[in-house]
Amino acid sequence: MVKKAGQDNNHLQKVVNVHEAAFTWVRRYKTSNSTSEKRRLRDLLIPGTAAVFTAIPSSPRMRVPHEAYAFRIRQQFGLRALLCAWHRAPADELVQQMTHHYKVRRHDGVVDAVLLAALESDLVACREVAKHFQCPLGSGEAITPDGAIVLADGTVIALDVTVVGSSDAAKEMIRRKTVGWGSLGALEKARRARADTWERVRRAVEDRTMGRREAEEERQRAATLVQQAWSGGYKRACEVGGAIFVPMALTPYGGWHREDKDSAESWTRRTTHTGDSVGYYEFDQRFEHPGRTWASATHRAFSFACVGAAMANETWKFVQAKSKQAMKQVLGIRDEAARMTVTPPLAVAPLAHGDDMRWNPNDDGVNFNP
Repeated sequence: MVKKAGQDNNHLQKVVNVHEAAFTWVRRYKTSNSTSEKRRLRDLLIPGTAAVFTAIPSSPRMRVPHEAYAFRIRQQFGLRALLCAWHRAPADELVQQMTHHYKVRRHDGVVDAVLLAALESDLVACREVAKHFQCPLGSGEAITPDGAIVLADGTVIALDVTVVGSSDAAKEMIRRKTVGWGSLGALEKARRARADTWERVRRAVEDRTMGRREAEEERQRAATLVQQAWSGGYKRACEVGGAIFVPMALTPYGGWHREDKDSAESWTRRTTHTGDSVGYYEFDQRFEHPGRTWASATHRAFSFACVGAAMANETWKFVQAKSKQAMKQVLGIRDEAARMTVTPPLAVAPLAHGDDMRWNPNDDGVNFNP
């Protein structure tokens, strides 16, 4: 960065996050001994990180509630989370740990924001194309990407959104999503183990030596081992199905990882409105939207703002729900759905006398019929 600062037209101001001065960023990065702090500072340089702060709430898709906005600021600057279960924990580290632990977590709101942004570019979008992209290796498995976009020339792009933290994790996640992992032999072995486990659990349930909850956990554990044994990846299945697979690796801040031309930058290059590349004095069609403002004049900026707002809202909802769940477990409070409905005793007391539903005036010591 110092070498780049000594060059003419270095555009350093565009590289450094607008919410932290360049020299402050360099001083914190050089003097910090914390790996998480340096990781946070590097993530702040990824494109799209500050889009939620520059977005103007002119559209419902760009609106962030005040609680979610406050938590997003605490996450940006590494402040305390101030949640009921994790009051003193840093907000950014808390989100990173939850993202790593709950790997199956789906940011449905973020996926919807990406697809809706593609629709604003006059493209055709579809959510979760199921049972269309079959495995070409004969495993019988089918992949379901988060969405599919049909471009103006008829090209189909299948995308899958993944939320990761560091750049190294993004590279590994993109590789696993693209080419897969494991082997077919490990998959067959895991399937046999799953069949044996399900048969053993069925017999244990019939003999009443295992409860339903324990049996369901055993079945889920066996099914998880099958999923972790092998995956053929998304790329070859999408190519056989006539589509191009593009993985999208996003940070918990709403930033878009740029790994190569087949990643998020390729996504924005393919799906952005053609008016973004039109000159100022040309009369070609440009991107138009009722919620477009000076801060989101181009379709690319509009997409970044929508995705950043959706990431902030979904992250706040997820963290708040997990915080309440942790407090209930600590306090021993059961969920509303799991509570048993108990009828008040006074409502069933007259039923003890058979069909006689009349009030006994001697119950309170007062005789109304002397």
